[in-house]
Amino acid sequence: MQLIDLFDRGAGYGLDAPCLLEPGGRVLSYGEVQALTHRIARGLHAAGITPAMQVGLLSANHLLTFAAVLGIVRSPGVWLPVNARNAAEENANILSRGHCRFLFIHSAFAEQLPLLRQSVPDLLGVVCIDRALPGVPSLEEWAAEQDATPFRSEAQAADVVAIRGTGGTTGLPKGVMVTHRTYAAMFANWYAAMPVDTPPVHWWWRRCRTRPAPWRSPPAGSAAPT
Repeated sequence: MQLIDLFDRGAGYGLDAPCLLEPGGRVLSYGEVQALTHRIARGLHAAGITPAMQVGLLSANHLLTFAAVLGIVRSPGVWLPVNARNAAEENANILSRGHCRFLFIHSAFAEQLPLLRQSVPDLLGVVCIDRALPGVPSLEEWAAEQDATPFRSEAQAADVVAIRGTGGTTGLPKGVMVTHRTYAAMFANWYAAMPVDTPPVHWWWRRCRTRPAPWRSPPAGSAAPT
């Protein structure tokens, strides 16, 4: 099993169901996100990303950030997330030591791009998550140019799919290699303890602003299935 199989299994329950949402804004269905991840994976493969090559991602929360993550884990590459709160020098160090070969970046970090390019000279490509930058295509522009044929890598369960950074409290941050099997085991344990037989309903909670009060549930009927 590959990590992306978990997403595909969920998508199979309803391709038209909402998958990624922006508050009061755009909504992407599971089918739309799935199609986008195939294009992203095809684009990375066409750029020269092969198994074990790291694909960095430096982004704030954004609708398409999550699509990029799914596209990376569908591709032959290894997801290398970078903490958006890091200083630019630390980001450059992580990407350099991680031998990053392709980078997805949000425009909020455009000022860091010259330093990152200098620190990681072997980048095969850079794509901006939310909009085009000078010399850098936006994710949707870049993905639209890629082959839409469904993509399946040859990754095995024991292969590394992500390298997650540590906090660096004992020195330079270190990379923890996480395999497809690790994620599969995590989800298997989760579903064993909390089986999901029907689409879940999530409730929102809020704190009263007028006087100290405990957290309380919303009025009946306020929940929305997701």
